[in-house]
Amino acid sequence: MLVRSWLSRERLFSLEYERPVRQAIELENEDVIDALEEEAEGELRQVMHALERIEEGEGELCEP
Repeated sequence: MLVRSWLSRERLFSLEYERPVRQAIELENEDVIDALEEEAEGELRQVMHALERIEEGEGELCEP
């Protein structure tokens, strides 16, 4: 009974801290996903701009 009681308290203690840790990890993951999405969109804009310049015949000239 004493072991069972200790395990129950230990599990409750662990659950108290498990939820905030999970939430912190999820928020951190969302921040990483947002940063990756922003970076990908920036790179896509650069590629689209380069393709437009190539179509206009300006692809061989460097931009200032």
